[in-house]
Amino acid sequence: MTPVSKILASRPLARLIARSLRIFWRNRRANLAVMFALSASILIVFVGMGIDYLVGLSFKSRWDTAADAAAVAAVKAAEAYVTANASTESTAALISAADAAGNAQGEKIFNANAGASEAAGTVTPSVSTQASGTTFTATVAYTGTSPSLFGGSVGIYNLSEAGSATASAAMTTYINYYIILDTSESMGVGSSATDMNNLFARTQAYGNATDGEPGCVLGCHVTTVDNNGTHQTYTNEYLAHNISPTITLRIDAAKSAIQDVLTQATAAGASGNIQIGLYTMQSYSQGGTAYPKIGPYINTISSPTANFSTLGTLLGTIDLASPDPEYGWGNSALTDSLDYFNTDIFNNVTLGNGFSSSSPLNYVLIITDGVQDVYGASGFWDHSTEALDPSLCEPFKAVATVGVVYTTYLPFYQNNNSADGYDTLYNGIVEPIASQIAPNLQSCATSSQYYYEATDGPALTAALQALFTSTSQTLRLTQ
Repeated sequence: MTPVSKILASRPLARLIARSLRIFWRNRRANLAVMFALSASILIVFVGMGIDYLVGLSFKSRWDTAADAAAVAAVKAAEAYVTANASTESTAALISAADAAGNAQGEKIFNANAGASEAAGTVTPSVSTQASGTTFTATVAYTGTSPSLFGGSVGIYNLSEAGSATASAAMTTYINYYIILDTSESMGVGSSATDMNNLFARTQAYGNATDGEPGCVLGCHVTTVDNNGTHQTYTNEYLAHNISPTITLRIDAAKSAIQDVLTQATAAGASGNIQIGLYTMQSYSQGGTAYPKIGPYINTISSPTANFSTLGTLLGTIDLASPDPEYGWGNSALTDSLDYFNTDIFNNVTLGNGFSSSSPLNYVLIITDGVQDVYGASGFWDHSTEALDPSLCEPFKAVATVGVVYTTYLPFYQNNNSADGYDTLYNGIVEPIASQIAPNLQSCATSSQYYYEATDGPALTAALQALFTSTSQTLRLTQ
């Protein structure tokens, strides 16, 4: 037998084991009762903690609702302060006070909505209202504790809760747009390559009287003989607009783009917060002498107005600068035009914050090909040219955002054929400065964000509409 077998075979040991089993069997009910009592205590703690958790969720739900209400109330209070004080306070003071008003009202509304629960739980809110432009954003965050009725038995006397809500509102933004349209003869070229081809063919068919060229697409006044044998002078715009099929010139594309903007502004400016002024710039002679009288430099089609229907009617009357009946002057005088606009039209405009009609944001939008005629050696306009000097735009930038749409000066060619080289006129007045036009115009703009190059009508429309994308928003709870 093994040692273990010997031990188990020992009669005293066997009697001891048997006696122990009988004792355990007689007391098994008491042992189970103790085990159940211990298990029940633990179960009660777990169930109680579950109840505590549900109570905590109830507190959090109440506080979340209070935070939502507080965020909305804060931005509304900030807006209300601005509306009441925009005309009497500086921008910095106005925004600071509006933020403070939002914070105070947000905290008040949070406490009012969370107050009923504070008898059992405690909560501390934090309200932050901030302005970005004319948009106010309020963030309400809170931390709190809810009581733990059952957790105390295990050392947990309260449960922590936290949450936040954010609301933002864009106030009605007041904006004045000053659209300055170049109407010099160079805006009378075709609006696209196809239009340029068609214009060349038409001027060729009617006989070109400029420099003996077979066809002309820039600033041309051609002659033809009518049925009575008398010569009549026709401008390119007449040939493009009055003979079917019509041809779209660059001036037409610009006017169409402005009309689309007026349509968009009609919807965005329902409260009258958007106003648009329209101006044309050019220089033309009113005589037929070697030293023509020049003027006007700026023509006010309309001062800023919210009557877009009337403005659309006035827009339809714009054409290229009135040409001299004898010599066909219709030059660009960008320097004189912008100087005149700054000193005689824009001189009373001040930097605005957009919060009220008396303090609108200002945008100056210049639509031009960027080339101006300058006095040559002969002392008068002789088709000497230069690119726009970007320093002309600096006075505007002090009180406005300056946007520039460059109506790309597309090259045109002899016989309308690139293989024959540049047209004599383009080669003489544009090609030497072509590389300067776009950089100078981009420097004129407030930033590259407000510079656009448009080669055709759709591009012009897209450029103008870019300034109207953020004029109205509605109050919204963001989280």
